[in-house]
Amino acid sequence: MPEFPPFALIYYAGSALAAIWVLVDGRTRLAHRPAWEVFVWSIGTALALPVFLPMYMLGARAPDRSAQWGPVEMIGIAIFFGLTMPLVAGLAGLREEALTLRVVSVVILVQNAGFVLLSLLGIALRYRLPLARLGLTTRRWAAMLLVGLIAGAVMIPVASVTEQAGVEIYALLRGRQAAERQAERERKLDPLNRILATTKGPAATTWLIALLGMAVPIGEEVYFRGVVYGGLRNRYGLGWGLIGSTLFFGVVHRQVVHFLPIAVLGLALALLYERTKNLLPSITVHAVNNIVSILARLYGWEI
Repeated sequence: MPEFPPFALIYYAGSALAAIWVLVDGRTRLAHRPAWEVFVWSIGTALALPVFLPMYMLGARAPDRSAQWGPVEMIGIAIFFGLTMPLVAGLAGLREEALTLRVVSVVILVQNAGFVLLSLLGIALRYRLPLARLGLTTRRWAAMLLVGLIAGAVMIPVASVTEQAGVEIYALLRGRQAAERQAERERKLDPLNRILATTKGPAATTWLIALLGMAVPIGEEVYFRGVVYGGLRNRYGLGWGLIGSTLFFGVVHRQVVHFLPIAVLGLALALLYERTKNLLPSITVHAVNNIVSILARLYGWEI
């Protein structure tokens, strides 16, 4: 009898559970539609979860009567980027180890434009909310930009300290050599290092800085702060909003030793958004962090 790899078993089990959830959820959220539609969405989810489940969560499913988005929308967007896009990339023959700067540019632009577009279509438009509810506002933009630049400068030494603290904590738990090996392993697997290895010349480097310093902060802040933090904050309160969005931001980066600095950055960005009700400061801090990370690796800065 053939053995299935663990990932396949987890995937098929998750598809089955998701299909059952759609069947149960659809009885109330699609009560105004013919019963066969719920059955189609459920079967589709069981057979092709990356396609049908995000479409159901962000499109077909009726919005919550409280006019507050929640975990379903957050998970729907996460599934699209965690499963649907990698599936499409794989079918297109794109391999992570063979990405060129051109392909990386397309992936970054599509992914972060998708974060913004799905947030607007799946939340703002479906719930008929003003863009300001997602932190997208030009109110006092000059002051907000200055706040972000100042906070970004403050976070540079904070990131350095928390990164070293992450190494020390891991060393206490697993030993010094294990901590150093894990830190080196994460540096090698870091997508930024891979991208920089294929980037040659000042023009290409400038373009990469523009991508990671503008496109990525905008897309990720709209999703992680506007959608995830904003949704958790509105539904479950400030504390759970901060905890949930911080942990989620740290986990999706798939780091162990470097989890602490990523989580601290996520917490600072959520607090900044909470204080200003504007995503521009958070976007600016995120941009400063990314640009400094690129320059530090290019010039060997010890920060």
